[in-house]
Amino acid sequence: MLFRFIAVLAFILIGSLFFTPVSLAADGIVPAQNVAKNVQLAQRPPGQRQQQRREGRPNQQRPNQQAQPTGDGTIKITLLGTGGGPGGGGPNLITKKMNATTLVEAGGQQFLFDAGRGAMLRLAELSPQHITRTDKVFLTHLHSDHIVDLSDLFLNGGGRGGRPNFYVWGPKGTAAMTDHLAKAYDWDLSYRTNPRRQKLKMIGKDISEGQVFDNAGVKITAFDVNHWPPRKREQDREEFPALGYRLDYNGHSVVISGDTRPTGNMVTFGKGADVLIHEVHVGLDGSKRGQGGRPVRGSHHTSPIEAGKIFAQAKPKLAVYTHIVWARKSEQDLIDLTRQEYSGPLVVGQELMQILISNKVEVLKR
Repeated sequence: MLFRFIAVLAFILIGSLFFTPVSLAADGIVPAQNVAKNVQLAQRPPGQRQQQRREGRPNQQRPNQQAQPTGDGTIKITLLGTGGGPGGGGPNLITKKMNATTLVEAGGQQFLFDAGRGAMLRLAELSPQHITRTDKVFLTHLHSDHIVDLSDLFLNGGGRGGRPNFYVWGPKGTAAMTDHLAKAYDWDLSYRTNPRRQKLKMIGKDISEGQVFDNAGVKITAFDVNHWPPRKREQDREEFPALGYRLDYNGHSVVISGDTRPTGNMVTFGKGADVLIHEVHVGLDGSKRGQGGRPVRGSHHTSPIEAGKIFAQAKPKLAVYTHIVWARKSEQDLIDLTRQEYSGPLVVGQELMQILISNKVEVLKR
């Protein structure tokens, strides 16, 4: 019996000297001894989290991570998207342009104006904190290209940062829409509710022209603009309301047109603003690079020449274009047509462009 045990043990020892685990690397199978080197673990190795806690985390920001709003008296604007219409601005729909959505940070608070396709992804490009701070959205109107990311922001935005209430202001129909969205996700919301996590609530409010927000020195005023359907009549505008917004803070201001035809309210509420952000349909005017006109299908927007007249009367420190419908025209077409009426500071909005308002207005580089 002892002899048999010694023989088996000797066989095992001799085998370990002459044989290694089977290696079929040439056939695409990783050798056993190299698994740890070739496999990227989906989780931290055991004990790594505890080791990090003992040693402390490196005191440095992640790439693209930005500081919390400081409430230092400045206003920071980020054009999260600049595309016009459901297509996001033509063939660049997927690769380059997101729907027109504007982020404004002021007084230690964060405000989102519209929530078109890509709003969540653009916020994530700024920082995770920009997502978890998102709990206040102001809608200019209820077109799909201005609201499709509401659900994602509601489910994965402020609620993840300890803000269970998600507030949405907008024209008539906003409260009903948000109520339906919340009901659509009720099963999911109830499933994820527990003693440590409150049930998320989307709170919509229908608003009209006048001051709609006042907190910590930030005041937001809504005003009527004209965006009724192009093939209907002006008397139908009550059925399809649309709003622009003016945000005032620490003696500075930013005005956002939303979608609109030319309207005197843009001059009234945009007068002397630090930054006036206006939509534009480049194809509504003729240019030396191509014939234009005012097609019926685009008549619910503003042409470059018309926008130029508004800028010239309002006299902002900086005029900015967003929600740009290019209509096969170029950026130079847009600038040339605008310059027929307006000679002041002008910027054609780009994705993730940032503007800082303090004692001066600066366009920041990313």
